[in-house]
Amino acid sequence: MVVWFLHSILGYYGIFGLAVLSLVVTLKKYMMTYYQGPDGSKSSTLPIRWFDLGSLRSVPDPHAALHLWSFSLGDDCDAALTKECLVEREIIRANEFVTKDLRTRFVRAHAGLRCVLGMYLGLPPRKVSLASLLGGKPCLVDEELHFNLSHTDTRALVAVSAGGPVGVDLEDVRLTPNCMSLARRWFSHDEVCWIGSEDNIDRAFLRCWVRREAFLKSIGVGLAMPLNTFSLTPPPEQAVVRSEKWNVRVHELLPDRHWVGAVAVCF
Repeated sequence: MVVWFLHSILGYYGIFGLAVLSLVVTLKKYMMTYYQGPDGSKSSTLPIRWFDLGSLRSVPDPHAALHLWSFSLGDDCDAALTKECLVEREIIRANEFVTKDLRTRFVRAHAGLRCVLGMYLGLPPRKVSLASLLGGKPCLVDEELHFNLSHTDTRALVAVSAGGPVGVDLEDVRLTPNCMSLARRWFSHDEVCWIGSEDNIDRAFLRCWVRREAFLKSIGVGLAMPLNTFSLTPPPEQAVVRSEKWNVRVHELLPDRHWVGAVAVCF
C-alpha cells in the first residue's frame, strides 16, 4: 500500500507531489508524542499495557510502556486491599466519609494504589512515601516514577509512567442531565458537534469529559483550570495539546460498555 501510494504521488504530481508528501511526513512527526526510553532513546509511539492487580509474578518495566492497572472495588476485590496498607492520615481521611460504602471505596482504591506503587519500588504498601505537588496532585517522594488514580463506584484505574507526568480518569456510563447544555458551555465546537451526532449523547458526553479531566490531571491542575480554556479534538482521535509549559497526548480507553476512560501523558 505504501509503495503504491508513493508511485501515485510521483506519477501524477511529480516534484510538487514530493513536496506535499514531505510536508505531510513532517507534520505527522511534529504531532507525535515521544516516550523516553531507559537509555534516553525516544519512540514515536506510546505503547499501553494493561495489568490486573495480583496477577503478576514479576515487576514490569515502566520505561517500556505506559502501564494501566485495573482492579475491582466491589465485594470481589483483592482481599489484601484493607486499611493495613494505608498510613495514618489516609485512615483518618477514610473515617471522615459519611457512609460505609464511601469509606470502603476509598480504602480499597488507595490500598490498591499503594500495592501497585510498592511493586515498582520493592516496598510494602505502607512504606511507599507520598506527597502532594503545589496543585494538590499526589506524587512519590524522591522518585522519578509518575502515577495517577481514578475510580468509579466499582472499579479503580492506576496509571504508571516513567516517561512523564500522567493523568487518568474513569467514569461509569450514566445519564447526564442537560449534557448538551454543559457541552456547549465547556467543550469545543468540534466536540459539541460530535456529541450531537452520536446515538447515545450521554455516553458521548462522558467520553469527552474523561479526556478533558485526564488532561487536567496530567498537568497537575485538576478542575482548577476552566474546561473552556483549551480545546481537544473529539473521540476517538488521539488529542495532542501543546503550550509553552507542557505538551500532552490524550488517549481514549474503551475497554467496557459500562464505563469510559482516558489517559493523558506529558512529554
